[in-house]
Amino acid sequence: MSTDEQILFVKKRGKMTDNRLQNIIFIVTMLLFTAVLMCDFSYAASTTAAGGFGNLDGVLGNIVAVMTGTTARLIAIICVAAVGIGWMYGFIDLRKAAYCVLGIALVFGAPSLVGKLAGTA
Repeated sequence: MSTDEQILFVKKRGKMTDNRLQNIIFIVTMLLFTAVLMCDFSYAASTTAAGGFGNLDGVLGNIVAVMTGTTARLIAIICVAAVGIGWMYGFIDLRKAAYCVLGIALVFGAPSLVGKLAGTA
């Protein structure tokens, strides 16, 4: 390998490790965020004689309430604003910005969508 090829190889490797580091930081941040949100739900549910699942409906209802509640809406507003600013300055392309908005729409529309599919809404 010539010197130029070695420099190019090192630069490419540096980019890859930077990307991996960003991915690791993102994953750890999301895991910590999830742990903070779900720490209230980590208590053991009491079992009942009939089904053995205890208050599973209540726990799942609380998770849905957290995912579609006021805090989640505020986080979604911040996310859309950040993605909009990133798109405006050219850091994010339009497709990724649309995916963000579509994902938020799916999260907040999920209870209604499942209700219509199940025939209860």
